[in-house]
Amino acid sequence: MRPLTLPSSPIADAALAVARDGEHPSLFNHSVRSYWHARSMAEKEGVLGQLSEDLLFAATMLHDIGAGSKAPGRERFEIEGADIAAGTLLGIGVCDSDVQQVWDAIALHTSAGLAERRGVLPRIVRAGVLADFARVPEESRGFQADLHADWPRMDVETVLVDSIIARAQGPTALPHYGMPGVLVHERSAHGTTDAERAARELGW
Repeated sequence: MRPLTLPSSPIADAALAVARDGEHPSLFNHSVRSYWHARSMAEKEGVLGQLSEDLLFAATMLHDIGAGSKAPGRERFEIEGADIAAGTLLGIGVCDSDVQQVWDAIALHTSAGLAERRGVLPRIVRAGVLADFARVPEESRGFQADLHADWPRMDVETVLVDSIIARAQGPTALPHYGMPGVLVHERSAHGTTDAERAARELGW
């Protein structure tokens, strides 16, 4: 097993500080696992060299910050999270073009077919996030187990759904056909969501 040491740089440190301060611990752990999944997938695809590791870390660490305490809850959580991340990076002097990449990756991480067309970073970030909600291929099971040992799940599926619903201050934050609106519909219709059911089926 490779050492799972989190990166340290001005960008990485800023992203970590915001995530620790604004996210439930289970969402923080999910963000860390998403980073490692995304990085591993980029390595396997041979595209890691096309990415800034700082931007990859910032985008994965802050992809759910819009479901946390720093978000006002007036727009969908993906957009508010992208705005918080952008403000953080601009505040430490990151250039506009790099900030735009991170904004796109976070704003589109729940948008199948869109993230994949906005460049390597949004595509890899979305893939890493999704990997944390699925059983990975057999050859990666040990890696997944190591991630869970270091950063436990802590019922992240339910925490995430609860956080998205609780922070929403109106219909703009819960678009009917967007992920937040779907979660509300599933909860009201079935008392649970597909994500929560899948987690139980996987034994998490």
